[in-house]
Amino acid sequence: MSTKVAIRHGYFTQRVRPEKVVLAMARAFPESKIHTSLNNENEARPDFKSLDMRYSALNRIPERTRMLQYAPESVRLRIRGAQVPFDVRTLDEITNEIVGNAPDSWHVVITPNLHHIHLLRQDTSLLEVYKAAKLIIPDGWPVAWMLSRVSKSKVGRVTGSDLLERILEVHGGGRRLVLVGGADPDVLSSLAERAQRNQWDVMVEPAPKPEVENVDRRRDLVTRVAKKGEGGIVVLGLGAPKQELFAHELLTQNGSGHILCLGMAINFSSGRYRRSPKWMQRAKLEWIHRIMTEPRRLFPRYVRDARALVPTLAENSRRAA
Repeated sequence: MSTKVAIRHGYFTQRVRPEKVVLAMARAFPESKIHTSLNNENEARPDFKSLDMRYSALNRIPERTRMLQYAPESVRLRIRGAQVPFDVRTLDEITNEIVGNAPDSWHVVITPNLHHIHLLRQDTSLLEVYKAAKLIIPDGWPVAWMLSRVSKSKVGRVTGSDLLERILEVHGGGRRLVLVGGADPDVLSSLAERAQRNQWDVMVEPAPKPEVENVDRRRDLVTRVAKKGEGGIVVLGLGAPKQELFAHELLTQNGSGHILCLGMAINFSSGRYRRSPKWMQRAKLEWIHRIMTEPRRLFPRYVRDARALVPTLAENSRRAA
């Protein structure tokens, strides 16, 4: 009798290379079809590529399939007494959920770095906004490090920039993609052209500062974005906490889809701004590159943000003890 085996690729499988895990399961269940969310098919070994295997977004794996899970999907970080749940799955898994899933309501995705932690500690009313989100993903290394300490397992970060890049690489199939904000209209135009080449149905909203800050104009903007984004993906590049507050207002609108609060990701993916080299990202030195590119804006901010690290760490150390 043929069975189905589904493999969720997370912390456990990444440590021993995902291909090896898939091969081991194939040997254990030789008559089975392997369902996997693994995305590096072109880099795989020949014996891996020859398997009877299906690449599946996790939500599309049949309900009868039993999935193996060895690491937590969610870790809670205490911030000013509130428990904020962070999704600690991999970039592939989160991308698959967003691209492969059409929710029946609006789902907000927030990608906090240390600046967000600083904002939450300064204004606790934002905690309710964040807790209303469907997914909260660790973008910054300090946030991932604190989550690792709390969970006692290695937590990697999933940056908003990497998430948007991965989405843009996927064939859109005519699905709606609404780009809101960014540095200027030229940035949106460049990014829209890029997404359209991969068959995304792209619409843009420059959302200049006066429109976002004026109550009446903002209300109209929220309504337009909800209508344009129905059934698709809305990407907000307004900066924190404006984009998170804007996303929270979108939750009150009729419709459904994903709302991604991704900050600078729109500017990076458009090519207007450059991210740090890969080696700096791996060495956790991306913040140095950012300061060098925008010293007057970012140096004071990073100094302020750093002050949030110690009290948040202390709050969660007491909890772990």
